[in-house]
Amino acid sequence: MASSEVPESVPPEPHLATCLDLLRSSSDEKKFVGLLLVTKLTPTATADVLSAIYSAVGPLFLHRLLLPLKQDPNARRTGQEAAMVALGVVMWARLSAAPEVAIGEELEGCIPLLLKVARAGGVVPAMEADMGAALRDREEEGEARAAALASTADALACILAACLASGSARRVALESGALECAVAALRRAEREGPLEGEYHVAGVVTACRLVAALLPSRDRAGVLAAHWREVGDAVPLLARRLPIEEGLAGEIEPSQRRHAAVEVQLESLNALLCILPLPATHLEDRLRGTAHKWGPPLRTGLGQILRARAGVPQRLAALQLAAAGTALLGPRWLAAPDPAFLLLATTVARIEVGVLLLDALAPPSGIQVPDHGAASPSSTTRAFSAMDIGGGGGGGGGSASSSTSTGGWAVGDGGAASSRGASFGAVPKPGQTQERVDSVVVPTEMRWEGPHQTPQARATALLPACFEVIESAIEALADGEDEALPSPASSQGSEAGPGIDPATAAAVLTAVQEAVEGVLQYLEQVAGREGAARAPLTLAGVRLLGRFLAEAPLALSDRVVALLPFLLSCRSGEDGLGEGALFLLPTILQMAWGRVGGGASAPEAQAAWLQALASPPTLTCLVAHARACVEAARRAVTREALARADADLTFACRCLAPVLGVLGLRRDPHAALAEAGAAPLALLPALEALEAARPAATASQPLDGEARLAVAAAAAGALAAAPPGARARAAGPAALRLSLGGLRVLGADEDLGEALCRALLTLLDAPGGQLAEAARKSAVVMALLEGEAAPGTAWQALLERLRELVRG
Repeated sequence: MASSEVPESVPPEPHLATCLDLLRSSSDEKKFVGLLLVTKLTPTATADVLSAIYSAVGPLFLHRLLLPLKQDPNARRTGQEAAMVALGVVMWARLSAAPEVAIGEELEGCIPLLLKVARAGGVVPAMEADMGAALRDREEEGEARAAALASTADALACILAACLASGSARRVALESGALECAVAALRRAEREGPLEGEYHVAGVVTACRLVAALLPSRDRAGVLAAHWREVGDAVPLLARRLPIEEGLAGEIEPSQRRHAAVEVQLESLNALLCILPLPATHLEDRLRGTAHKWGPPLRTGLGQILRARAGVPQRLAALQLAAAGTALLGPRWLAAPDPAFLLLATTVARIEVGVLLLDALAPPSGIQVPDHGAASPSSTTRAFSAMDIGGGGGGGGGSASSSTSTGGWAVGDGGAASSRGASFGAVPKPGQTQERVDSVVVPTEMRWEGPHQTPQARATALLPACFEVIESAIEALADGEDEALPSPASSQGSEAGPGIDPATAAAVLTAVQEAVEGVLQYLEQVAGREGAARAPLTLAGVRLLGRFLAEAPLALSDRVVALLPFLLSCRSGEDGLGEGALFLLPTILQMAWGRVGGGASAPEAQAAWLQALASPPTLTCLVAHARACVEAARRAVTREALARADADLTFACRCLAPVLGVLGLRRDPHAALAEAGAAPLALLPALEALEAARPAATASQPLDGEARLAVAAAAAGALAAAPPGARARAAGPAALRLSLGGLRVLGADEDLGEALCRALLTLLDAPGGQLAEAARKSAVVMALLEGEAAPGTAWQALLERLRELVRG
């Protein structure tokens, strides 16, 4: 092929052959001219054209263009050198769009030099130590600023392409300070005010993409731990870019201003998703300390996205960030300073929960959805294609039904309102929001085809965030009953915001109830499936159900009671505490002790719960949970771990005590009741071993009074509930001593003391007489008989019975 010919794979373009001839020349001057000419072609060039240009000029000459950046900073610079560096930066940025260039070692070697340009804010600032002033005298201020913005955006784009193409380049970039550089670019752009030009927008967009590219999911925790300061600075900057700016001007055409604003918003959303939610690191404390800087704008931007006619990926991404925000700032962040966002987020989460639960139950099949955790140079492209802007009704079904129902969230005016500090209350006129959204032009090349993902995988990945939003709404409603909800800035000295008004609270509660109803239906359908009790999605659903029932224990009572054995059996592993039992223990405690408030249905509901809890499958699960708590209390070493384990053990035994009391009062010889009564005896060996390991008199960290009383009540209740034959075999000296030992700490808890006394009364009247004989010999009983009587009807009856035994 002659030197003037264009490769066959490259489509013919005007002047391309001439440019390639110049680039292949051995003369640096001709190569330089060829590069100047080729800059006119590269903005629209295909990957084949870019590869042909790169092959013609060669990486060596492109690298030589950046050499002035390597020289002594005190050396004299010239305008020609600055122009040469600027040309090198723009050519590397354009050519890095070709995969073979982006993945090459040559570009990786240029990353430190490109970072120098981006960090300084342009080529001239990077070289202005001794020649910048003279150069600036020859340029108009506006042109100099545009050139600096362009070179910064090009340098960041080049680094971004390298990081996305190669893990090695990403490591080099991180070690060279790329994350700090991206944060500096975002900070510099914020200082310059509203976005006013194409390069200003490009710099912000590319900086957001670079932050996302430097935090891949597989290395995310390590990068966050190593660069926590930079990430802590990035979150407020990205959050403040999330609300849409309506004040774009300058070079941007009016028809493209909204397009640019949405692009910045979606790239900020993508970058924040790569950071939040955080793993358990000290970065959490840093972000909580700066919550007043990023909490309000994050809420404003997420409200715009959730209220907009956006696609499913955007709504789910916004819900994921809302869940991350509540994890860091607490549920009150959703409701302050105005509860409109609480209602909006809860309503959208309720809708998505219903859709995703159907996905979870669907048969395996392919579905196209975006990978929210993966950063890519086309993240905005993915977002635009899914937003269905200017189309029909696709995507609108997931947002709130009307502006009125969401407290006045507006789409079109939301960005303008947010820039003025007023995020709520702007209700658009009928059709105004639709007109604004439809005015956004989506280029055809921005259509994206997502990766295939099964509905089950999609539901498993996205439902936990929706559940967390619903849980936070429950928490916000529970807190709102007692006090006003302060804004996130209240910790910084700001005044508290207003509480949740009754109308909003009722609407939020309705959405919560509908979501919980859907979760319960899902649990009912999967209850009989193999492996369902170990599925992460099942555990997440049980957690949400348990959180709701803790506030409203009488709700859905009949259906929950029928499902109790399955719910209590849900756990993530074979060992340790079962999550299903942990999530439901607050509700079980209320129902078992009758602490559910008034209402004619309360006694009937409590009786149904007690009957269900005393059934063999359910009682076996409760006993297994209590045994796991005992083992955790035995294995705990540190003072903090011991206190936590003792609290869990006390809670588990407190839930068992009234159930065992019901069984102990029954005299029905039915086989099912006998089986249920024998189940708690499996707990006795573990309790006896705990007593041996941590006796009250000698252990460095003995059980506290409440825990010891709870253990004694559980042991005595287990003996009282057991069938006579099994009780006779289990009532050994250790078990009896453990039961009577609780009399020493009766004052620790009145309810547990009453439960213990009732169980001991049952044992004293039982055939066999083991407890009566042990009581006559017990020093604890003798001391109690000589002291003052403790309060409580059961204790009074027990005291009289013990005195009769001693006199007899």
